[in-house]
Amino acid sequence: MLGAESASASVFDVSTDNTTDNWNASTRWTLSSGTGSTPALNGTDSISLVNTSTTNSIVALNSGSATMTSLTFGTADAGTDVSRQISFRGSGTVARTFSTTGDVIKYDSGTLAFYSVSATGTLAVSVGGNLQVNAGTVNFGRDTANNLVGLSVAGTTTISGGTVNIRSSTDSTFGAVSMTGGAFNLAYLSGISARTINVASLEGNGGTIGQTTTGTGYVTTLAITGSATKEYSGTISNGTGTSSIAVTKSGAGVQTLSGSNTYASGTTVSAGTLLVNNTTGSGLGTGDVAVNGGTLGGTGSFTGKVTVGAGGTMAPGAGIESLGAGGVTFTGGTFAFELNTSGTPAADLLYATNSTAALSIASGATTLSLTDIGSNVALAAGTKFTLISYTAAGGWNGGIFTGYADGSTFTLAGNTWVIDYNDSTAGTNYSANATSFGDQFVTITTVPEPSTWALLLGGAAGMIWIRARRRQSAQVSA
Repeated sequence: MLGAESASASVFDVSTDNTTDNWNASTRWTLSSGTGSTPALNGTDSISLVNTSTTNSIVALNSGSATMTSLTFGTADAGTDVSRQISFRGSGTVARTFSTTGDVIKYDSGTLAFYSVSATGTLAVSVGGNLQVNAGTVNFGRDTANNLVGLSVAGTTTISGGTVNIRSSTDSTFGAVSMTGGAFNLAYLSGISARTINVASLEGNGGTIGQTTTGTGYVTTLAITGSATKEYSGTISNGTGTSSIAVTKSGAGVQTLSGSNTYASGTTVSAGTLLVNNTTGSGLGTGDVAVNGGTLGGTGSFTGKVTVGAGGTMAPGAGIESLGAGGVTFTGGTFAFELNTSGTPAADLLYATNSTAALSIASGATTLSLTDIGSNVALAAGTKFTLISYTAAGGWNGGIFTGYADGSTFTLAGNTWVIDYNDSTAGTNYSANATSFGDQFVTITTVPEPSTWALLLGGAAGMIWIRARRRQSAQVSA
């Protein structure tokens, strides 16, 4: 083990112990290197537990609080395996703590557990460095008689295999969570009605975020709170239990979810940007979506209804792209729509993903922000873009974006447009997506400028006058 041979580091061989016993029973612990006859609990040792072939559980702490620089369970050597459970637990009726100033690293198939053994005592766990899980199981708390009252990981939690179960009776806080495999379970507890698991960000291309439970009907919130730009393409689901997960985006960063997710208790955006870039399924699970602040965008789709509030922004696409939603309600906020007049004309799209998708706009409270990312090129008359598709079954409430009355004209990007909130024909942008369920459309269509109309009308009037004069002259000659 790197760093395990220094004077301030201890490696304990627990292969001689095949009984459930106390951390302080020195005869049952064999020191492989470093100093001391039993693991130190005073913050001076970096402890590694190695080389065991027996299966009985070991109680690694049963008398008080513990502080250490780091903790490593097993080794990266595939030829050895720690298959037993080793528990760091508090006892008695008082508050205990387990803390490291550095990393906690988990190898091998066994279980590393942190909990309070007493129904009247408590344990709080704090990891000052990173949490790395490669195999086996890490249990923070347990399903029965749980008294884990605090859990925090300051660094990055990296899961490449194995399972992390969070069974704390209070909210927990993590730094970045990076997953290429394994499971990160927001495990539910009987009698705990709601908890929040705060993570700075989610990243990685695998693994599952879910839950296990002994209770029913409870919701745990996965809150993304950081300021980084990250993408996670694994799966967020309700897991194997009977309760559910909700997702919130409250940090200033940009979080992308590009997996097919099935969590059921909805999504809330209150700050930063949440991008939905899935290619299959629903990127935001099966629940509804609220954009109370920040921005919701992306190139994927989700099945729930989205409601955009006064401080929120709906911005479909990433550049020019489309985003699918199962119904759209603007109680305020902004609909940010981009088009490109350069080259082949193109535009964003917010489209219906179910057969009853509705459109509701709060008149006087909702802003339409139109931006040309091209070069303000004059387009042919009749060029049409779809802003939003919805269904006749869902209907439109008759509301309008501020300053854009139905059938009114406006100037943008060197072109004059007319807006139609109840068009029966889609525009040219992403027409397949627009009509997959949509049969009614909010569109903008280029029309000749008013001065052009005046010239055309003037020319027509002139031709009529000339023809009338010619007929009059012909009649006089006759």
